[in-house]
Amino acid sequence: MSVQVYQVKLLELHSVHKELDQSYLRVKLTSDQELELLWHIDEETAESLLAVLEPEGVYKYRLSFHSSWNSVKNQYESFLTKTYRDQSERVYFSCSETYVSGLNAIKNNEPVSEILTRSAGSEAPPPQESQAAKETRQPKLQRRLTWSAVALLSLVFTVLLGSSMPTFIYKAASGEVANASFGESEVNRNFAGYVAGHRAVTVSAQFKASSNSEPRQPLQESVQSALPAVALEETVTFNLPKGKVALTFDDGPSKYTKAITDILTEHEVGGSFFFIGKNVKKYPESVQYAKSSGYTVGSHSMNHLELPKLSSDKQKYEITHPNELIQKITNEPVVLFRPPYGAHNDSITDIVRGIDNKMVLWNVDTKDWESRDAEKIYNSVAKAKVDGSIILLHESQATVDALPRIIQFLKEQNLELVNLQ
Repeated sequence: MSVQVYQVKLLELHSVHKELDQSYLRVKLTSDQELELLWHIDEETAESLLAVLEPEGVYKYRLSFHSSWNSVKNQYESFLTKTYRDQSERVYFSCSETYVSGLNAIKNNEPVSEILTRSAGSEAPPPQESQAAKETRQPKLQRRLTWSAVALLSLVFTVLLGSSMPTFIYKAASGEVANASFGESEVNRNFAGYVAGHRAVTVSAQFKASSNSEPRQPLQESVQSALPAVALEETVTFNLPKGKVALTFDDGPSKYTKAITDILTEHEVGGSFFFIGKNVKKYPESVQYAKSSGYTVGSHSMNHLELPKLSSDKQKYEITHPNELIQKITNEPVVLFRPPYGAHNDSITDIVRGIDNKMVLWNVDTKDWESRDAEKIYNSVAKAKVDGSIILLHESQATVDALPRIIQFLKEQNLELVNLQ
């Protein structure tokens, strides 16, 4: 069987420099070739990065190409991976919209005028600048750049010239705020406060976008369009067509949702989350984080009860109420449902069909909830018939630890890891 080769891009951060009112990142981009970059960034992002870097200099840092809008903090966030020997840790930092645009441009091989670059070991001719640019920039550089980047700048560069960098702004994919409201008896204070804050951010984003002469592409839609997906047609689905595989995560949202989302994003693969309603109240920001990162969010009932044992009214509540809570956060309808324990009967199927949802079951069970062991979780996937499978996982630290190996294994089988829709 042939193995598909995946292009990997790595962005290694060497240092952060600040001189006068200028801030720079010195980075190395590794793809089909190695490029040394000097990236002019905004002061706020530079300060945020400096705050998380260790002064000892024993760590290596890799910048992630992933970023997202934190609607609670009202700012963008990204992360870097800090490594020392065989230990690694994700460290999050706040960043600007300009930084996000630069990341996307680098990832998509688009020209960025704020970045100086050269191929490692090459000797390209020096960049051609306008006289005005030289008069503005050179005196500062000649007088004040006393740090080690002087040596870097003395090397020859090729400037990637191009149009202005793309701009991004977060807003809900629907662009509208639902009119329905929940009573305090149904939603706890944290959830209600989050929803209220999310509304304000959405309205602000709408106003900002509408005041621009050119429409701005929502970040969420941009991410979603890049992820492969399979639209489910049957009311109940156990598996997928050949060549496809779906990673699904139950029992969230939780403190592990963000880490799982980041791993999926870093490897550029699809994934689907099935959230329990009572947990949605506790971690509304995790729901938005997964959704705004481009991943499918479905329901896993309100209280994780065995539904066939409930009355028809309670069954309907358990199935429909989480949809309302999730939609309140994402401003998008929920279309996928997974019954707890996979337990369902004709009554439950009829309710799912009646609200135009799709029931998602599975054909590969990792039993991660039982083992809580990353090696066993990985082996359960590696030994299964994964072509065309829907793989059942649960949100836990063991799943987080096993997930990168699972993704790599599935890619080596030449399978496409998809979102479910």
